[in-house]
Amino acid sequence: MIAPEAIRKLAELSALSVSSDDEQQYAQQLTQVVAYMTVLNKHNHANSSLAWPIDNQTHTRVDHAVNIVDNLPPGFHRTADGFPVPKINTAMS
Repeated sequence: MIAPEAIRKLAELSALSVSSDDEQQYAQQLTQVVAYMTVLNKHNHANSSLAWPIDNQTHTRVDHAVNIVDNLPPGFHRTADGFPVPKINTAMS
């Protein structure tokens, strides 16, 4: 079990005020979380249908680089830092 002293140190590092009763409760809860992590680490990814439960092809795309320097609109030009944007006139006519 994670010791209440560890919870006290975590609370101190997080600038939280934790009572001794809460330290005990948090220590027990954190111990259960860590114990369950060992269960998750035992999972075998051999069955790929469990490794990715939805079709990942529907949520990914291939990006292609495009040279936009040759097709910049008037007023735009490339600098060493990027592309400056012309000032937008906000005066009402």
